[in-house]
Amino acid sequence: MLNDLYLFASQYGYAKEDCTVIGRSGASAIKADEAYKSDIEELYERLETNEFSTLFVWEISRLGRIEEYVIKLKNYLILHKIQLRVFKPQLYLLESDGSVNLGMELAISLFITLSKQEMQVKQSRLSRGKERVKREGKFSGARCVKFGYKTDSEGFIVIDNEASEVVKEIFNLYLTGMSATAVYKSVMERGLFPRQRYDKEGATRILMIVKDLAYAGEGSTHKYPAIVSKEDVLRCIELSKSHINLPKTIHKNIYFCKGLLYCSCGHIMIARPNTIAYTCTYNHVRTLNINVLDYIAWEMTKVYRPYIVKQNEKKNALELKKNFEDEKRILETLAFQQRENGDKKGRLKELYIDGMISKSVFEAKLEKTRQDGLKIFEGITVHSKRLDAILRASGNEMEGVSDYDDRCDDETKRKLILETLSLKSEWLEKGHYRISVLPNVKCDRSDWFDYFVAGPVIELKHFWKIGTADYFANLTGKWVVRFKRK
Repeated sequence: MLNDLYLFASQYGYAKEDCTVIGRSGASAIKADEAYKSDIEELYERLETNEFSTLFVWEISRLGRIEEYVIKLKNYLILHKIQLRVFKPQLYLLESDGSVNLGMELAISLFITLSKQEMQVKQSRLSRGKERVKREGKFSGARCVKFGYKTDSEGFIVIDNEASEVVKEIFNLYLTGMSATAVYKSVMERGLFPRQRYDKEGATRILMIVKDLAYAGEGSTHKYPAIVSKEDVLRCIELSKSHINLPKTIHKNIYFCKGLLYCSCGHIMIARPNTIAYTCTYNHVRTLNINVLDYIAWEMTKVYRPYIVKQNEKKNALELKKNFEDEKRILETLAFQQRENGDKKGRLKELYIDGMISKSVFEAKLEKTRQDGLKIFEGITVHSKRLDAILRASGNEMEGVSDYDDRCDDETKRKLILETLSLKSEWLEKGHYRISVLPNVKCDRSDWFDYFVAGPVIELKHFWKIGTADYFANLTGKWVVRFKRK
Protein backbone atom coordinates (compact mmCIF):
# COMPACT_ATOMS: atom_id res chain seq x y z
CA MET A 1 0.00 0.00 0.00
CA LEU A 2 2.77 2.46 0.97
CA ASN A 3 4.82 1.68 -2.17
CA ASP A 4 1.76 2.30 -4.34
CA LEU A 5 1.30 5.64 -2.59
CA TYR A 6 4.97 6.57 -3.23
CA LEU A 7 4.50 5.67 -6.92
CA PHE A 8 1.28 7.73 -6.99
CA ALA A 9 3.15 10.77 -5.56
CA SER A 10 6.00 10.35 -8.08
CA GLN A 11 3.49 10.87 -10.89
CA TYR A 12 3.15 14.46 -9.68
CA GLY A 13 6.89 15.09 -9.36
CA TYR A 14 7.47 14.09 -5.73
CA ALA A 15 10.45 11.83 -4.95
CA LYS A 16 10.28 9.29 -2.14
CA GLU A 17 12.75 11.26 -0.01
CA ASP A 18 10.51 14.35 -0.33
CA CYS A 19 7.57 12.55 1.28
CA THR A 20 6.75 12.26 4.98
CA VAL A 21 4.60 9.36 6.13
CA ILE A 22 2.01 9.97 8.86
CA GLY A 23 -0.05 7.16 10.29
CA ARG A 24 0.59 4.21 12.51
CA SER A 25 -0.60 0.64 12.61
CA GLY A 26 -3.70 0.10 14.72
CA ALA A 27 -5.05 3.66 14.56
CA SER A 28 -8.83 3.53 14.16
CA ALA A 29 -10.54 6.16 12.04
CA ILE A 30 -13.91 4.63 12.98
CA LYS A 31 -13.49 4.96 16.76
CA ALA A 32 -11.23 8.04 16.54
CA ASP A 33 -9.02 6.48 19.22
CA GLU A 34 -5.96 8.08 20.80
CA ALA A 35 -3.64 6.75 18.08
CA TYR A 36 -5.84 8.28 15.34
CA LYS A 37 -6.10 11.62 17.19
CA SER A 38 -2.32 11.65 17.64
CA ASP A 39 -1.88 11.07 13.89
CA ILE A 40 -4.26 13.94 13.09
CA GLU A 41 -2.43 16.29 15.48
CA GLU A 42 0.90 15.35 13.88
CA LEU A 43 -0.59 15.99 10.43
CA TYR A 44 -1.68 19.51 11.38
CA GLU A 45 1.72 20.22 12.95
CA ARG A 46 3.44 19.15 9.72
CA LEU A 47 1.12 21.22 7.54
CA GLU A 48 1.64 24.29 9.75
CA THR A 49 5.32 24.33 8.75
CA ASN A 50 4.29 25.30 5.18
CA GLU A 51 6.81 22.74 3.84
CA PHE A 52 4.15 20.59 2.17
CA SER A 53 1.91 21.47 -0.75
CA THR A 54 0.08 18.17 -1.31
CA LEU A 55 -1.49 15.54 0.93
CA PHE A 56 -1.69 12.03 -0.57
CA VAL A 57 -4.03 9.43 0.97
CA TRP A 58 -4.79 5.85 0.03
CA GLU A 59 -8.56 6.36 0.09
CA ILE A 60 -11.07 8.84 1.55
CA SER A 61 -11.78 6.60 4.55
CA ARG A 62 -8.16 7.13 5.73
CA LEU A 63 -9.01 10.78 6.42
CA GLY A 64 -11.51 9.67 9.05
CA ARG A 65 -15.01 8.33 9.41
CA ILE A 66 -16.36 10.98 11.76
CA GLU A 67 -17.86 14.00 10.01
CA GLU A 68 -16.30 16.53 12.39
CA TYR A 69 -12.73 15.44 11.61
CA VAL A 70 -13.21 15.08 7.84
CA ILE A 71 -14.92 18.47 7.34
CA LYS A 72 -12.36 20.24 9.54
CA LEU A 73 -9.45 18.79 7.57
CA LYS A 74 -11.08 19.56 4.21
CA ASN A 75 -11.71 23.21 5.19
CA TYR A 76 -8.16 23.54 6.50
CA LEU A 77 -6.70 22.28 3.21
CA ILE A 78 -8.91 24.63 1.19
CA LEU A 79 -8.03 27.64 3.37
CA HIS A 80 -4.27 26.98 3.14
CA LYS A 81 -4.38 26.00 -0.57
CA ILE A 82 -2.98 22.52 0.08
CA GLN A 83 -3.86 19.94 -2.54
CA LEU A 84 -5.45 16.64 -1.53
CA ARG A 85 -5.07 13.65 -3.85
CA VAL A 86 -6.78 10.30 -3.24
CA PHE A 87 -5.34 7.12 -4.78
CA LYS A 88 -8.51 4.95 -4.64
CA PRO A 89 -10.53 6.25 -6.44
CA GLN A 90 -8.25 8.87 -7.95
CA LEU A 91 -9.69 12.25 -6.91
CA TYR A 92 -8.26 15.67 -6.16
CA LEU A 93 -9.53 18.57 -4.03
CA LEU A 94 -8.31 21.78 -5.74
CA GLU A 95 -8.40 22.90 -9.34
CA SER A 96 -5.42 24.67 -10.91
CA ASP A 97 -6.94 28.07 -10.08
CA GLY A 98 -7.35 27.13 -6.40
CA SER A 99 -11.11 26.54 -6.57
CA VAL A 100 -12.68 23.40 -5.09
CA ASN A 101 -13.22 20.40 -7.34
CA LEU A 102 -16.98 19.77 -7.25
CA GLY A 103 -16.44 16.05 -7.85
CA MET A 104 -14.29 15.79 -4.73
CA GLU A 105 -16.78 17.88 -2.70
CA LEU A 106 -19.56 15.51 -3.77
CA ALA A 107 -17.42 12.42 -3.04
CA ILE A 108 -16.64 13.61 0.51
CA SER A 109 -20.30 14.42 1.22
CA LEU A 110 -21.39 11.02 -0.12
CA PHE A 111 -18.65 9.25 1.87
CA ILE A 112 -19.70 10.97 5.14
CA THR A 113 -23.35 10.01 4.57
CA LEU A 114 -22.45 6.37 3.84
CA SER A 115 -20.10 6.26 6.86
CA LYS A 116 -22.89 7.48 9.17
CA GLN A 117 -25.27 4.85 7.87
CA GLU A 118 -22.60 2.15 8.14
CA MET A 119 -21.84 3.11 11.76
CA GLN A 120 -25.53 3.16 12.67
CA VAL A 121 -26.03 -0.30 11.16
CA LYS A 122 -22.96 -1.66 12.96
CA GLN A 123 -23.98 -0.16 16.29
CA SER A 124 -27.53 -1.46 15.88
CA ARG A 125 -26.26 -4.96 15.08
CA LEU A 126 -23.82 -4.87 17.99
CA SER A 127 -26.51 -3.67 20.39
CA ARG A 128 -28.98 -6.33 19.24
CA GLY A 129 -26.29 -8.98 19.52
CA LYS A 130 -25.40 -7.96 23.07
CA GLU A 131 -29.04 -7.89 24.14
CA ARG A 132 -29.65 -11.32 22.63
CA VAL A 133 -26.62 -12.75 24.42
CA LYS A 134 -27.71 -11.18 27.72
CA ARG A 135 -31.25 -12.60 27.38
CA GLU A 136 -29.75 -16.01 26.84
CA GLY A 137 -27.85 -15.68 30.11
CA LYS A 138 -24.42 -15.29 28.53
CA PHE A 139 -21.81 -12.71 29.50
CA SER A 140 -21.12 -10.00 26.91
CA GLY A 141 -19.13 -7.45 28.91
CA ALA A 142 -15.54 -6.39 28.43
CA ARG A 143 -14.74 -6.91 32.12
CA CYS A 144 -15.05 -10.09 34.15
CA VAL A 145 -18.27 -11.28 35.76
CA LYS A 146 -19.18 -10.30 39.31
CA PHE A 147 -17.48 -11.99 42.23
CA GLY A 148 -19.39 -15.18 43.05
CA TYR A 149 -20.00 -16.09 39.42
CA LYS A 150 -18.12 -17.56 36.47
CA THR A 151 -18.81 -18.39 32.84
CA ASP A 152 -19.08 -21.92 31.52
CA SER A 153 -17.61 -23.25 28.29
CA GLU A 154 -20.54 -21.82 26.30
CA GLY A 155 -20.28 -18.35 27.83
CA PHE A 156 -23.30 -18.65 30.17
CA ILE A 157 -23.10 -16.98 33.60
CA VAL A 158 -23.28 -19.61 36.34
CA ILE A 159 -22.74 -19.61 40.11
CA ASP A 160 -19.20 -20.26 41.33
CA ASN A 161 -19.89 -22.63 44.23
CA GLU A 162 -16.82 -21.68 46.25
CA ALA A 163 -17.00 -17.92 45.74
CA SER A 164 -20.80 -17.86 46.23
CA GLU A 165 -20.34 -19.18 49.77
CA VAL A 166 -18.10 -16.19 50.48
CA VAL A 167 -20.80 -13.88 49.09
CA LYS A 168 -23.38 -15.46 51.40
CA GLU A 169 -21.07 -15.03 54.38
CA ILE A 170 -20.47 -11.36 53.47
CA PHE A 171 -24.23 -10.76 53.47
CA ASN A 172 -24.70 -12.63 56.76
CA LEU A 173 -21.90 -10.74 58.51
CA TYR A 174 -23.13 -7.35 57.28
CA LEU A 175 -26.71 -8.10 58.35
CA THR A 176 -25.52 -8.95 61.87
CA GLY A 177 -24.44 -5.34 62.27
CA MET A 178 -20.76 -5.51 61.34
CA SER A 179 -19.38 -2.55 59.42
CA ALA A 180 -18.24 -3.00 55.82
CA THR A 181 -14.63 -2.50 56.96
CA ALA A 182 -14.96 -5.20 59.62
CA VAL A 183 -16.56 -7.61 57.13
CA TYR A 184 -13.74 -7.00 54.64
CA LYS A 185 -11.11 -7.57 57.32
CA SER A 186 -12.83 -10.79 58.40
CA VAL A 187 -12.92 -12.38 54.95
CA MET A 188 -9.46 -11.12 53.96
CA GLU A 189 -7.78 -12.51 57.08
CA ARG A 190 -9.04 -15.96 56.11
CA GLY A 191 -7.99 -15.56 52.49
CA LEU A 192 -11.57 -15.82 51.20
CA PHE A 193 -11.64 -12.58 49.21
CA PRO A 194 -9.40 -11.71 46.22
CA ARG A 195 -6.87 -9.05 47.15
CA GLN A 196 -6.62 -5.85 45.15
CA ARG A 197 -3.86 -3.28 44.98
CA TYR A 198 -5.36 -0.94 47.57
CA ASP A 199 -6.76 -2.57 50.70
CA LYS A 200 -8.30 0.77 51.76
CA GLU A 201 -10.96 0.23 49.09
CA GLY A 202 -12.07 -2.94 50.86
CA ALA A 203 -15.12 -1.40 52.57
CA THR A 204 -16.28 0.00 49.23
CA ARG A 205 -15.94 -3.43 47.62
CA ILE A 206 -18.08 -5.00 50.36
CA LEU A 207 -20.76 -2.32 49.96
CA MET A 208 -20.79 -2.83 46.19
CA ILE A 209 -21.66 -6.48 46.84
CA VAL A 210 -24.28 -6.15 49.59
CA LYS A 211 -26.11 -3.33 47.74
CA ASP A 212 -26.17 -5.09 44.35
CA LEU A 213 -29.55 -6.57 43.38
CA ALA A 214 -27.79 -8.68 40.75
CA TYR A 215 -26.93 -11.12 43.57
CA ALA A 216 -30.69 -11.59 43.97
CA GLY A 217 -31.14 -12.19 40.24
CA GLU A 218 -32.42 -8.66 39.52
CA GLY A 219 -31.25 -5.16 38.65
CA SER A 220 -28.58 -6.05 36.08
CA THR A 221 -28.45 -5.97 32.29
CA HIS A 222 -26.94 -9.46 32.47
CA LYS A 223 -28.88 -12.46 33.70
CA TYR A 224 -27.21 -13.42 36.98
CA PRO A 225 -28.57 -16.42 38.94
CA ALA A 226 -29.67 -15.52 42.48
CA ILE A 227 -27.27 -16.29 45.34
CA VAL A 228 -29.19 -14.46 48.11
CA SER A 229 -32.78 -13.27 48.47
CA LYS A 230 -34.00 -9.88 47.33
CA GLU A 231 -35.13 -9.15 50.90
CA ASP A 232 -31.56 -9.55 52.17
CA VAL A 233 -30.20 -7.11 49.57
CA LEU A 234 -32.89 -4.52 50.39
CA ARG A 235 -32.15 -4.89 54.11
CA CYS A 236 -28.46 -4.31 53.42
CA ILE A 237 -29.27 -1.20 51.38
CA GLU A 238 -31.35 0.24 54.24
CA LEU A 239 -28.65 -0.69 56.73
CA SER A 240 -25.97 1.07 54.67
CA LYS A 241 -28.06 4.27 54.60
CA SER A 242 -28.11 4.35 58.39
CA HIS A 243 -24.29 4.27 58.43
CA ILE A 244 -23.81 7.36 56.27
CA ASN A 245 -22.16 10.29 58.07
CA LEU A 246 -22.66 8.65 61.45
CA PRO A 247 -19.67 8.49 63.80
CA LYS A 248 -18.45 4.93 64.39
CA THR A 249 -17.54 5.74 68.00
CA ILE A 250 -18.38 8.46 70.48
CA HIS A 251 -15.71 11.16 70.33
CA LYS A 252 -15.04 13.89 72.84
CA ASN A 253 -14.43 16.43 70.08
CA ILE A 254 -17.03 17.20 67.42
CA TYR A 255 -15.54 17.91 64.00
CA PHE A 256 -17.90 19.87 61.76
CA CYS A 257 -16.51 18.55 58.46
CA LYS A 258 -16.53 14.88 59.43
CA GLY A 259 -18.09 13.05 56.48
CA LEU A 260 -18.48 16.29 54.50
CA LEU A 261 -14.98 17.10 53.24
CA TYR A 262 -13.82 15.32 50.07
CA CYS A 263 -10.38 15.24 48.50
CA SER A 264 -10.01 15.98 44.77
CA CYS A 265 -9.37 12.25 44.27
CA GLY A 266 -12.95 11.59 45.43
CA HIS A 267 -12.11 10.03 48.80
CA ILE A 268 -13.36 11.33 52.14
CA MET A 269 -10.99 13.31 54.34
CA ILE A 270 -10.90 12.27 57.99
CA ALA A 271 -10.01 14.23 61.13
CA ARG A 272 -6.74 13.39 62.87
CA PRO A 273 -6.76 14.94 66.36
CA ASN A 274 -3.01 14.47 66.91
CA THR A 275 -2.19 16.83 64.03
CA ILE A 276 -5.39 18.92 64.16
CA ALA A 277 -5.84 18.30 60.44
CA TYR A 278 -8.13 16.64 57.93
CA THR A 279 -6.26 14.03 55.89
CA CYS A 280 -7.23 12.13 52.73
CA THR A 281 -8.06 8.48 53.44
CA TYR A 282 -6.11 7.57 50.30
CA ASN A 283 -2.89 8.45 52.11
CA HIS A 284 -2.21 11.54 50.02
CA VAL A 285 0.26 13.82 51.77
CA ARG A 286 -2.35 16.55 51.94
CA THR A 287 -3.59 18.02 55.21
CA LEU A 288 -6.00 20.84 55.95
CA ASN A 289 -6.23 22.54 59.33
CA ILE A 290 -9.37 21.46 61.22
CA ASN A 291 -9.90 24.91 62.75
CA VAL A 292 -9.82 26.61 59.35
CA LEU A 293 -12.10 24.09 57.63
CA ASP A 294 -14.61 23.99 60.50
CA TYR A 295 -14.68 27.80 60.46
CA ILE A 296 -15.40 27.78 56.70
CA ALA A 297 -18.14 25.15 57.12
CA TRP A 298 -19.99 27.05 59.84
CA GLU A 299 -19.68 30.48 58.23
CA MET A 300 -20.92 29.17 54.88
CA THR A 301 -23.77 27.31 56.60
CA LYS A 302 -25.01 30.66 57.97
CA VAL A 303 -24.75 32.09 54.45
CA TYR A 304 -26.63 29.26 52.71
CA ARG A 305 -29.16 28.62 55.46
CA PRO A 306 -31.70 31.10 53.97
CA TYR A 307 -31.76 29.06 50.75
CA ILE A 308 -32.44 25.88 52.75
CA VAL A 309 -35.18 27.56 54.79
CA LYS A 310 -36.78 28.98 51.66
CA GLN A 311 -36.76 25.55 50.04
CA ASN A 312 -38.27 23.97 53.16
CA GLU A 313 -40.93 26.69 53.33
CA LYS A 314 -41.87 26.05 49.72
CA LYS A 315 -41.94 22.30 50.28
CA ASN A 316 -44.02 22.64 53.45
CA ALA A 317 -46.38 25.11 51.79
CA LEU A 318 -47.05 22.67 48.95
CA GLU A 319 -47.58 19.85 51.42
CA LEU A 320 -49.93 21.97 53.55
CA LYS A 321 -51.87 23.00 50.46
CA LYS A 322 -52.27 19.37 49.39
CA ASN A 323 -53.34 18.30 52.90
CA PHE A 324 -55.79 21.23 53.06
CA GLU A 325 -57.41 20.24 49.78
CA ASP A 326 -57.63 16.60 50.89
CA GLU A 327 -59.26 17.44 54.23
CA LYS A 328 -61.64 19.91 52.59
CA ARG A 329 -62.71 17.30 50.06
CA ILE A 330 -63.29 14.72 52.83
CA LEU A 331 -65.38 17.21 54.86
CA GLU A 332 -67.51 18.01 51.81
CA THR A 333 -68.15 14.29 51.29
CA LEU A 334 -69.05 13.83 54.98
CA ALA A 335 -71.39 16.84 54.88
CA PHE A 336 -73.19 15.32 51.88
CA GLN A 337 -73.46 11.96 53.71
CA GLN A 338 -74.87 13.78 56.78
CA ARG A 339 -77.60 15.41 54.67
CA GLU A 340 -78.41 12.08 53.05
CA ASN A 341 -78.63 10.49 56.49
CA GLY A 342 -81.09 13.18 57.67
CA ASP A 343 -83.25 12.71 54.57
CA LYS A 344 -83.26 8.95 55.16
CA LYS A 345 -84.66 9.44 58.66
CA GLY A 346 -87.46 11.59 57.26
CA ARG A 347 -88.37 8.97 54.63
CA LEU A 348 -88.46 6.21 57.28
CA LYS A 349 -90.88 8.21 59.43
CA GLU A 350 -93.17 8.83 56.44
CA LEU A 351 -93.18 5.12 55.57
CA TYR A 352 -94.01 4.18 59.17
CA ILE A 353 -96.81 6.79 59.42
CA ASP A 354 -98.27 5.60 56.11
CA GLY A 355 -98.21 2.01 57.40
CA MET A 356 -95.79 0.85 54.73
CA ILE A 357 -93.43 -0.74 57.29
CA SER A 358 -93.97 -2.30 60.69
CA LYS A 359 -92.90 -0.76 63.96
CA SER A 360 -90.07 -3.30 64.48
CA VAL A 361 -88.65 -2.72 61.01
CA PHE A 362 -88.96 1.03 61.48
CA GLU A 363 -87.12 0.96 64.81
CA ALA A 364 -84.32 -1.29 63.45
CA LYS A 365 -83.72 0.89 60.38
CA LEU A 366 -83.95 4.06 62.44
CA GLU A 367 -81.30 2.72 64.88
CA LYS A 368 -78.96 1.84 62.02
CA THR A 369 -79.43 5.30 60.51
CA ARG A 370 -78.69 6.87 63.89
CA GLN A 371 -75.47 4.82 64.23
CA ASP A 372 -74.41 5.87 60.73
CA GLY A 373 -75.08 9.48 61.67
CA LEU A 374 -72.85 9.18 64.75
CA LYS A 375 -69.99 7.79 62.65
CA ILE A 376 -70.37 10.62 60.16
CA PHE A 377 -70.40 13.19 62.98
CA GLU A 378 -67.22 11.67 64.50
CA GLY A 379 -65.56 11.83 61.10
CA ILE A 380 -66.53 15.49 60.69
CA THR A 381 -65.12 16.27 64.14
CA VAL A 382 -61.78 14.53 63.43
CA HIS A 383 -61.25 16.07 59.99
CA SER A 384 -62.37 19.52 61.16
CA LYS A 385 -59.64 19.44 63.82
CA ARG A 386 -57.13 18.39 61.19
CA LEU A 387 -58.22 21.23 58.93
CA ASP A 388 -57.88 23.72 61.80
CA ALA A 389 -54.38 22.41 62.54
CA ILE A 390 -53.37 22.88 58.89
CA LEU A 391 -54.72 26.44 58.89
CA ARG A 392 -52.81 27.25 62.09
CA ALA A 393 -49.61 25.72 60.66
CA SER A 394 -49.92 27.74 57.46
CA GLY A 395 -50.36 30.90 59.51
CA ASN A 396 -47.27 30.31 61.64
CA GLU A 397 -43.92 31.63 60.47
CA MET A 398 -41.31 29.07 59.57
CA GLU A 399 -38.18 28.78 61.70
CA GLY A 400 -35.83 31.50 60.49
CA VAL A 401 -32.10 31.71 59.97
CA SER A 402 -31.77 34.15 62.85
CA ASP A 403 -32.51 31.27 65.22
CA TYR A 404 -29.10 29.77 64.32
CA ASP A 405 -26.18 31.80 65.56
CA ASP A 406 -22.77 31.28 67.11
CA ARG A 407 -24.34 30.50 70.50
CA CYS A 408 -25.43 27.05 69.22
CA ASP A 409 -23.61 24.10 70.72
CA ASP A 410 -21.25 22.07 68.53
CA GLU A 411 -23.71 19.22 68.00
CA THR A 412 -26.37 21.62 66.70
CA LYS A 413 -23.85 23.34 64.44
CA ARG A 414 -22.71 20.03 62.97
CA LYS A 415 -26.34 18.99 62.39
CA LEU A 416 -27.07 22.24 60.54
CA ILE A 417 -23.83 21.97 58.50
CA LEU A 418 -24.71 18.38 57.56
CA GLU A 419 -28.14 19.52 56.31
CA THR A 420 -26.76 22.51 54.42
CA LEU A 421 -23.55 21.74 52.55
CA SER A 422 -20.41 19.71 51.88
CA LEU A 423 -16.88 20.77 50.95
CA LYS A 424 -14.44 19.63 48.29
CA SER A 425 -10.67 20.10 48.51
CA GLU A 426 -8.68 20.49 45.29
CA TRP A 427 -4.89 20.33 45.40
CA LEU A 428 -3.45 22.95 43.04
CA GLU A 429 0.25 22.88 43.93
CA LYS A 430 2.48 22.42 46.94
CA GLY A 431 0.91 24.27 49.86
CA HIS A 432 -1.96 25.63 47.74
CA TYR A 433 -5.50 24.22 47.89
CA ARG A 434 -8.89 25.27 46.55
CA ILE A 435 -11.87 24.61 48.86
CA SER A 436 -15.21 24.54 47.00
CA VAL A 437 -18.48 24.94 48.89
CA LEU A 438 -21.21 22.61 47.64
CA PRO A 439 -24.62 23.57 49.10
CA ASN A 440 -27.43 21.02 49.18
CA VAL A 441 -29.78 23.36 47.33
CA LYS A 442 -29.76 25.11 43.97
CA CYS A 443 -29.05 28.83 44.15
CA ASP A 444 -27.49 31.69 42.19
CA ARG A 445 -24.41 31.84 44.43
CA SER A 446 -21.11 29.93 44.42
CA ASP A 447 -18.26 30.12 46.96
CA TRP A 448 -14.68 28.90 47.01
CA PHE A 449 -11.63 29.52 49.16
CA ASP A 450 -7.91 29.62 48.38
CA TYR A 451 -5.97 27.97 51.18
CA PHE A 452 -2.20 28.66 51.28
CA VAL A 453 0.29 27.00 53.62
CA ALA A 454 3.77 28.52 54.00
CA GLY A 455 5.43 26.82 56.95
CA PRO A 456 3.46 27.70 60.11
CA VAL A 457 1.60 30.50 58.31
CA ILE A 458 -1.81 29.87 56.74
CA GLU A 459 -3.48 32.32 54.37
CA LEU A 460 -7.19 32.06 53.59
CA LYS A 461 -8.87 33.98 50.81
CA HIS A 462 -12.60 33.86 50.13
CA PHE A 463 -14.04 34.24 46.63
CA TRP A 464 -17.71 34.14 45.76
CA LYS A 465 -19.98 34.93 42.85
CA ILE A 466 -23.62 36.04 42.92
CA GLY A 467 -25.08 36.05 39.43
CA THR A 468 -22.37 37.68 37.33
CA ALA A 469 -20.83 39.75 40.16
CA ASP A 470 -17.52 38.60 41.70
CA TYR A 471 -16.46 39.29 45.30
CA PHE A 472 -13.30 38.75 47.37
CA ALA A 473 -12.33 38.86 51.05
CA ASN A 474 -9.07 38.07 52.84
CA LEU A 475 -9.84 35.97 55.95
CA THR A 476 -6.27 35.28 57.01
CA GLY A 477 -6.11 34.89 60.79
CA LYS A 478 -9.87 35.42 61.31
CA TRP A 479 -10.89 31.81 62.00
CA VAL A 480 -11.77 30.63 65.49
CA VAL A 481 -9.34 28.21 67.16
CA ARG A 482 -11.48 25.38 68.50
CA PHE A 483 -8.79 22.72 68.99
CA LYS A 484 -5.12 22.85 69.95
CA ARG A 485 -2.49 20.23 69.23
CA LYS A 486 -1.85 18.02 72.24
